[in-house]
Amino acid sequence: MTAPLVFRITGMDCAEEVVVLKREVGPVVGGEGKLSFDIFNGRMTVESLPSDVEQQAVIEAVERAGLQARVVTEASEGAEPDPSLWQRRRRVILTS
Repeated sequence: MTAPLVFRITGMDCAEEVVVLKREVGPVVGGEGKLSFDIFNGRMTVESLPSDVEQQAVIEAVERAGLQARVVTEASEGAEPDPSLWQRRRRVILTS
């Protein structure tokens, strides 16, 4: 078991994506109970990654859900560009 991992999820802007992520990523990490989500900041936290599972397997599961993921580290947190309005609110814009 490893320490919690935080992933930046591009495209996660509502609960529907969370449901899909739980379905795709849950089995990879050992169950939905190991996942938590921050929709407003586009973050998914994996409580603990089993020792036989690589970070890339989680990223691939997120991609199967139709989203993009990358591991958030302290160094990358400050260097991350703010997503554009379109990236953050595309669903709201299209619905309007």
